Amino acid sequence: MSDGGRVTGTSGQRVTVRQWVSAGAGGAAMIGVGIALSMHPGELETMHREVALASFDSLLPAEDIAAEQVWWLGPAGSNHRGSRTATVSPAVAAPRAPLVGTGGWLIGNGADAPLDCTGAACNGRNGGLLWGDGGNGANGGKGGNGGLFGGNGGRGGDGTSPGQDGGAGGNAGRFAQTGDGGDGGDGADGGPGIRGGNGGAGGAAGSLHGNGGNGGNGGAGGTGLDGANPAPVGRAAQGTPSYRGSTGLPTTNTVVDGAVSGKAGGPGADGTPGSNQSGGQGGTGQGASGFLAGPHQFVVSGDGGDGGDGAGGGMGGDGGNAGVAQQLVPGAAVFGGRGGNGGVGGVGARGGDGGDGGSVDIGYTVGFGGAGGDGGAGGTGAAGSTGMAGGAGGAGGRAGRLTGSGGAGGSGGAGGRGGNGAVGGQGGDGGDGGVDLSDPVRGTVTPGDGGDGGSGGTGGAGGDGGAGGAGGRGGAGSEQDNSAGSDGAAGSTGGGGTGGGGGTGGTGGARDRSAGGAGTVGQGGSGAGGIKGGAGGAGGAGGDGSSAD
Repeated sequence: MSDGGRVTGTSGQRVTVRQWVSAGAGGAAMIGVGIALSMHPGELETMHREVALASFDSLLPAEDIAAEQVWWLGPAGSNHRGSRTATVSPAVAAPRAPLVGTGGWLIGNGADAPLDCTGAACNGRNGGLLWGDGGNGANGGKGGNGGLFGGNGGRGGDGTSPGQDGGAGGNAGRFAQTGDGGDGGDGADGGPGIRGGNGGAGGAAGSLHGNGGNGGNGGAGGTGLDGANPAPVGRAAQGTPSYRGSTGLPTTNTVVDGAVSGKAGGPGADGTPGSNQSGGQGGTGQGASGFLAGPHQFVVSGDGGDGGDGAGGGMGGDGGNAGVAQQLVPGAAVFGGRGGNGGVGGVGARGGDGGDGGSVDIGYTVGFGGAGGDGGAGGTGAAGSTGMAGGAGGAGGRAGRLTGSGGAGGSGGAGGRGGNGAVGGQGGDGGDGGVDLSDPVRGTVTPGDGGDGGSGGTGGAGGDGGAGGAGGRGGAGSEQDNSAGSDGAAGSTGGGGTGGGGGTGGTGGARDRSAGGAGTVGQGGSGAGGIKGGAGGAGGAGGDGSSAD
């Protein structure tokens, strides 16, 4: 022993940190154990160190803990003793955490995360290095862990944005024999088209005594998206052949089997599968004339072509008009062709209008106007989406080995309601019947019937309700209490969405220029009380286009 009471070891002696603690004084030894185990959890290296206990006035230097330097182990990462590195200027030094107290890095409770936090800042701070409770998380952040040798875990933060998971609860101290785990945060409810957030897991208790944290509850699933009828884009090709003008030029006077017959217009093309293309329009029928024709008994104009069906959200194509039939001298009956039918509408889209029947232009003979084509049916409305699933409940944390209860599992969130179906498409209007174009009127003409209006489309089915979230498993209980945590209840299944309203029926075509009546609106289906949404009601049929008299 040297003068002044300074104890100096021999220069060749090898002293480990744990050996030094065994020989040291109580307060300094406890601090040394905590810091050594936290910063060097693995096997500690041996090093040459001269031990000198001059006084107890200052056990630790007044420096920033962020430098990770333990004064008797040398600078961080060093295996030998030596002089301390240059001191950072106070003007640029980082703020120092207190040694003891709230937020103390050695002994003290960890700070709670601020409510306006984002990202990693939402995690609660850990308790002090030796003792202290973990801070609470916020906005889905984790709860802080307790101090190494004592302290409870902090509570996980609740999810705040739609569908955000709750944070896990913090654990009791790593080497603590006593302490409770923190509760997990609750998952946030989902929004439209967003599932519910999962509950956070409960934290584990101390190694021997303490209760496990409860798991957080899952958030409720969001409502399924309502059905949306897509907008039509583009149109498919018109039917070929298609004759020109209102009469169907060029007209024909070719006699076949005693009749002059015009050719029919071609059908319009259907929309391209996988697109929202509307159907093509039907071609116009060819006109027919008895002028300069060979001997014949009939003149019949060509029918209009049918309109193509819409793809996706495309509309049905309009039917083509029939050609005009002409016979100015007696000896042959004249018939107008039939108008083409309108194509069927795509998803929630309007059906095509029927083409007009062929009109007649006669002299001293008889004529019959052609019937108008029927309007195409409106398309079935888009179905509502399935409701979103509820979030799962968080698992409960384990209890201490000897005493304490396991944390209860969180309850699963309820499934979301199914989305509502979209309204069905409107039916196409019926085509007008053919009329007498003669001037002056000399013969007898019977007008053609107007085509029926197309039926309105069926409303879209309501979406199924979303599945409820699974309940969290309870945490393991202790040996003495044998009190495992209860499992959380599963969430309920969401209700079905409401079926969409049926589309409006198309207007019937005119007969002798007298319009037919409009169809009635179909009734919407109501959502079922269970899982499946209801189907929409069918649209009403269009008018028949009969004469008002």
